[in-house]
Amino acid sequence: MLNHPDRKQVRMAISACAIAICFFIKPAVGTAQEGVTSGQLLRALSLISELTKEVQELRNRVEILEYELEQTQERQKQLYDDLDQRLRTGSARPSSEADTTPPVSEEQPVEPVAPVEPEPTEISETPTTETAEVPPEPEPEPIIDPQLVRDAYNQAFQLLRQGKYEDAISEFTSIVETYPTSDLVDDSIYWVAEANYVTENYNAALEAFKSVVSQFPDSQRAPEAMLKIGYIYYNKGEFDSASDYLLEVVDKYPASRSAFSARRRLDKMAREQQ
Repeated sequence: MLNHPDRKQVRMAISACAIAICFFIKPAVGTAQEGVTSGQLLRALSLISELTKEVQELRNRVEILEYELEQTQERQKQLYDDLDQRLRTGSARPSSEADTTPPVSEEQPVEPVAPVEPEPTEISETPTTETAEVPPEPEPEPIIDPQLVRDAYNQAFQLLRQGKYEDAISEFTSIVETYPTSDLVDDSIYWVAEANYVTENYNAALEAFKSVVSQFPDSQRAPEAMLKIGYIYYNKGEFDSASDYLLEVVDKYPASRSAFSARRRLDKMAREQQ
């Protein structure tokens, strides 16, 4: 589990990359005006591209850290609630419980019960040639151990943190296929999408993000998934689709962090189209 200093360092790194981009753009533009060779400009553009990709990876890392923080806070809340419930239960329980079973009098007479004669039954001599078919019983659904699913999820998430995106995609996909009724399916699909997004496999990321939005509209991952769909369409140059999804984020989740990011991207698109 990473702590807050790591998260702060990531944000500082993002800022440093942004400053570096500006630093290299200005000399490139200035020298271009002075007639510098195209080779120097290509090297500057290549460096800008590398820095942009690094910023994207760092942003993904920030999102992973924020998710871990949310999970830690949720676990702490559950522990506190459980402790409070135990204390309340303990204080409400009496020290000794009285036996509420009414005493049975040993002197109470018991009336004898007359024996019941069995009635004769007629046995049919006609043999039955047909037997009723008994439908097979449905197979019971397998019982899923939540801890087993959680362990598999944590293992996949650890791979994601280490930057082993292909392995993480494989593990998260296995969780979705093996435990389709688990409450971690929406999170697993989301991280599959994120891993593809960071590695610029936009088509696979787009498909996974859309699965989160369509299959789990009430999930806490839905706003961010919809935001990333808008980002992907923006990166692919499909600005109309990007605008549609970003506006939907603002409309459906106006107070969310995703809506704030969507507004910023919409403002950027508006400036670029001027």
